[in-house]
Amino acid sequence: MFFHPLERLVAKRRLGSRVKFWYHPAYAVPALTESFRAPNVEPRRGELVIGQLVEEKLLPPEQIERAPLASIESLLRFHGINYLEGTEDPEMLGRIFGLELGPGEVEPILLSARRAVGGTIAAATWAAKESGRVAINLGGGFHHAEPEQGSGFCVYNDIGVAIRELRADGYFGPVGIIDLDFHQGNGNLLGFADDPTVYCYSIHGSVWSHVECADKQILLSGRVGDRRYLAALSATLPGALQQHGGRLWFYIAGTDVLAGDRLGTYDLSLEGALERDRRVLDLLQDHGASAVVTLGGGYSSQAWWSSLALCRYALTGQKVLRAPKRASLRVTFDRIRRSLDPLELQKDEDDPFELTQADIDGALGPRPPARRILDYYSRSGVELGLERYGILAKVRERGYRDLEVEVEPQDPSHQMIRVRGRKPGGPLVVLTEVVLRRGILTDPRDPGRTFPVLSVEWLLLQDPASTFSLERPPLPGQTYPGLGIAREIGELFVQLCHRLSLAGILDQPAHYHNAAGSIGTFYFVDPKLEGRLLAMQAVLGDLPVDAASKMVEDGALSLADGTLVSWQPGPHVLPIDPGLVEYFASPEYRAQVAAEVARLSAAGLRVL
Repeated sequence: MFFHPLERLVAKRRLGSRVKFWYHPAYAVPALTESFRAPNVEPRRGELVIGQLVEEKLLPPEQIERAPLASIESLLRFHGINYLEGTEDPEMLGRIFGLELGPGEVEPILLSARRAVGGTIAAATWAAKESGRVAINLGGGFHHAEPEQGSGFCVYNDIGVAIRELRADGYFGPVGIIDLDFHQGNGNLLGFADDPTVYCYSIHGSVWSHVECADKQILLSGRVGDRRYLAALSATLPGALQQHGGRLWFYIAGTDVLAGDRLGTYDLSLEGALERDRRVLDLLQDHGASAVVTLGGGYSSQAWWSSLALCRYALTGQKVLRAPKRASLRVTFDRIRRSLDPLELQKDEDDPFELTQADIDGALGPRPPARRILDYYSRSGVELGLERYGILAKVRERGYRDLEVEVEPQDPSHQMIRVRGRKPGGPLVVLTEVVLRRGILTDPRDPGRTFPVLSVEWLLLQDPASTFSLERPPLPGQTYPGLGIAREIGELFVQLCHRLSLAGILDQPAHYHNAAGSIGTFYFVDPKLEGRLLAMQAVLGDLPVDAASKMVEDGALSLADGTLVSWQPGPHVLPIDPGLVEYFASPEYRAQVAAEVARLSAAGLRVL
């Protein structure tokens, strides 16, 4: 039964509140970006979509659900036990993704796949409870996974598992699958070949299965543009919906139909793909059906834009194609911090996260040796954070592999985090090393008031496999070129302060360039040192930071009377707490900074 036009208009206006999203940060697996078979794949597609919708104030938190982990019992409803056990073999799993995998890379890939399956199960369960809902899993669409075989980047068939799970829970109505990925969904065809209650509709340009079925399977070969594709969709999908009559449909909204996709041959524009998605969602709404949307494939730089446009339409009912803004690093990292589960950051691989006798003894007597960085982060939690924030991915972009994260939390005043890695065939080398501690900063205006801060005692970011050049000479104190992740590490420290309720970041820059690069964000606690820095910057002019820092290091700055002006380290703070921010923004502090700049200028500060 179709809605009256007026009812449809009212329903569309209310659709936004009838839409929910499922996602989990574990959907992104860094190792999968290295697959040569999947160029331009964006493993963070779901995160980027959510971030943009939140930034546009279209998606409130209550409409975002955390995808659960699919149980083995659920997977067994569609897949055989021998196949599931076989996926734990690195060689077998590697064939599915076109990768050579090491034993340590298997688990994160399988857990990611199980999360995505859990997202589709949860989305389908919610959508099946009421007509007209739109449940969007920002992942999934693993339609190449057959009951006894995986392929095409698909380990588990999330839609197949979700349908069998619904059946086990008592949902026996007809179910449909609208598969508009470029590649035919062989896993669903084979898995439901003998089940007339599951209808598979597909428009595809690549045949993966010759299973005979009465369902609608449309092959459009060659270079297919918007007009031909949309004509085929409009001519066949309404009849399929009417014929099957189901009130629950899964929609695989593959973006590998876009022009320029490396694994597809279609030429759809972003406008054409959005029109496709609009027609599907509107037809399902007219039909009184609920939709479970999964993203499917997409291997072009615009793939996630297309998914974003679909989600924007589902929430607003408006066709808007707008290039997403590049979110600031602060906004992006803040969103990632909110998505991280504190239990995951604190739990060790071999830690059951229960009270131990040592914990009890610690409460009653001497404190046991520290097991966590800053009394919070476990070793696996540190590694998880570095992965989620994309820092290890940036290190891998430098060509390093076999990354190892080490922590030394025993000494509260010297908490070490170290990352090692190697180039193929090379030795294991130190790439990053940081020493942290919880510090206390006394309020310069009130000695009786203190602020808890993150004290960065030592920071090393180096690329030992690179060499310096005339264009990239060494900075004072550098043995090797940097890794290009200083901004990300700095922002990571900011997020750490937010999580641990610390008032700011404290360091003591050993060289001019360490402070010059953070003018306007970090401030010396002593206003005279801040004024000294600004005065130095003024006389060094537009010199490159390496040349300027070397001149300061070599004693090339002096006053008119010949007095050398050297670098003086001191407490240097990025304020986060409003009380600290107020101090550095106060008229008194600014006046003292300006007075020191004026004093040095009047004394003839110059370059020799």
